Amino acid sequence: MSDIAGRLETIAGRVVEGWAVNLDDPARPVVVEVFDGDRLLGSTIAWRVVQEQAPEGDTPKQHEFSFLLPLDVFDGQEHVIAVRPAGSAEMLQNSPVRLVGHDPHPRLAVVSRKAPEIPSGSLDLVSDEGWVLGWAWYPNSPEERVEIELLVDGELAGSTTAASYRADVAAAGVGDGNYGFSWALPYHVLTKSRESLIAARDKKTGHILPEPRRFRQLIVSDALEKVATLENDLRQLNAAIALSANQLHADQRDAAELFRTVGDFFVQLAEATAAGQPPGSLKTLRGAVADVTAKFRPFSFNLAAAPEMTICLEAGAKLPLLYQQLRQIRDSAGGVPIELILIDGGRYDDTPLLPLVVRNIRYLRSERAAVARVNEAMQAASAEIVVFITELAAPAEAWLEGVETGFAEAPSAAALAAKVLGTDGVLEHAGVMMEDVPVLRGYRRDPDAEAFLESAPVDAVAPESFALRRDIFHRLRGLDEHYAGLGAALADFCLRARVAGLGVHFAPGFSLVRGDETAPNFLTARDDEDRLRQAVTALQISAA
Repeated sequence: MSDIAGRLETIAGRVVEGWAVNLDDPARPVVVEVFDGDRLLGSTIAWRVVQEQAPEGDTPKQHEFSFLLPLDVFDGQEHVIAVRPAGSAEMLQNSPVRLVGHDPHPRLAVVSRKAPEIPSGSLDLVSDEGWVLGWAWYPNSPEERVEIELLVDGELAGSTTAASYRADVAAAGVGDGNYGFSWALPYHVLTKSRESLIAARDKKTGHILPEPRRFRQLIVSDALEKVATLENDLRQLNAAIALSANQLHADQRDAAELFRTVGDFFVQLAEATAAGQPPGSLKTLRGAVADVTAKFRPFSFNLAAAPEMTICLEAGAKLPLLYQQLRQIRDSAGGVPIELILIDGGRYDDTPLLPLVVRNIRYLRSERAAVARVNEAMQAASAEIVVFITELAAPAEAWLEGVETGFAEAPSAAALAAKVLGTDGVLEHAGVMMEDVPVLRGYRRDPDAEAFLESAPVDAVAPESFALRRDIFHRLRGLDEHYAGLGAALADFCLRARVAGLGVHFAPGFSLVRGDETAPNFLTARDDEDRLRQAVTALQISAA
C-alpha cells in the first residue's frame, strides 16, 4: 500500500478537519474515512493543497480535508472519532479523539442512532471524451438504487442514479447487475485548461466511492487556443487588406491560404479524437457541437466487458434517421450484452458528430469500398457473433435472440441470413439461392408463409443484413476485395464456407424492416457477375 501521512487537526462544532498526503504520489488525492468507534460515518477527499509546508520541512505539500459529523453523535454520550485512509488500518496522527457533547444546533432534532448503509462500488474511469463511469450498490438492500452525486473540484456539479445494467458487475455476482452509472462532464469542465478532480459520492451517506480521478482534455484546450490564434491572424490579415489596396490580389491569396489552414486544423483535430472528420459545411467546432447536442437527446448503450454480439451499423442515412435507428437498436437489444460499431464511409458530413449524443459506441471511419469496410469491421469486432446492418432498417422485437437461436439450431453455420421485410410488410428476401445468377429467396412473398417461418439452409446471405461467426470468417480469410459489390463478395464467401463443410442458414427470428422503398439490388457490377460465375464453376469442379 502507498505510504500515507496525515493528521486530524481539529473538531470544531460538527466539522472534522485535517490533512493527508500520499508520499509515493503527492499529486494524487487521498480518500479518508471517518469512524465513530467501529461505525463508518462516511468518507471525504483530501485534495485542496495547503500553502504552508509541514513542520518537518521535507514533507510534500499536504492536502486538506473536512467532514461534517452527523447530528446523532451529539447526544451527550461519549463518542470516539477516528480518521484513517481508505483501505488502511492505520489512523492519522492525533486520531482517535474522544468527543462528548450535545447537538450544537439544539433546534434540530437528533436523528436515530441507526446508521445508513455504506454502498460498495467504484468510480471506474473518466474517459477522454468526458464521460464518468462507475457502479454502486447497497449489499444489504440490493433492490434499492444508489443516488450518486458528482463532484468537480469538490463542488456539486450534478447527480445520477446507479441503475444501468453492467454485464461485468453481474458476472461478479453483484445482485442483478443493474448498478452502473454514467454522467457527462459539463462543457465548462471539458474546456478547462487545468486539471479537475472528479469524484462520486453517495447522496444518502456522503460516502466517496473509490477512487477520485483527475481530468484534463488537452485536445479541446489546445484546440481553443489554436482557434483563437487563427482568428486573430485572420483579423490582422483583413486589416492589412483594407490598408493595402495596391496589393489586393496578393492579400486575397494570403486570406485564402489562411482559411485553408483553419480547415486543415479542424481536420487534424478531428483525426486526434474518436469523432472522425468534422463537417466542412459547419463554421466552427463549437457551433457544430451545439447544433447536434441541441437537436438530439443524448442516450447510451450499456457497456459490456464481454459482449455476446457485435452489431456493425453502416451510416447509410442522414443524421436524424441514423440517430433514430440507433435508438431502435438499443431499445430492441433486450438483455443481450452487445457492442456497437458505427461504420462511417464518409457519405454524410455530420455523421462524425453522432458520438456526441450516442454514448458507448465505437466509431470506425473508412472511405474504402463496402467490401473492405466489412473486413475492417470484422477486425475491430470483439464478440464471436457479428451482425451487420448496411442500410436503413428497423429491427424487429427480440431480433438478437433470433440470431442466437439461429446459430444454436445450426452450430456449423458460418453465416445467418435475415428475414427482411419491406415498408409495406411484404417479404423482401429470406436469404439467397444460387441459380444461374444469385436470386433473392422469397422476394415479394407473404412473410408468414410456412417456408419463411422456420430455419432453413440457403446458399448465401443478402447484403442488407446478415450475421457472421468471427472465427470462421477469419479462417476463410474474409471477403474477397476484388469484388466491387458487397452482395457478390458475400455470395463468394458463402460458397467457400459451404465447400469447407460449413452451412449458411436462414433465421426467421432475425428480422428487420427496410427503410428504403426501392427494390434491393444484389449484383451491382457486370464484372462481379462474371467473376461469381467463374467462382461457382471452379467450386463445382473442385467438389467433383
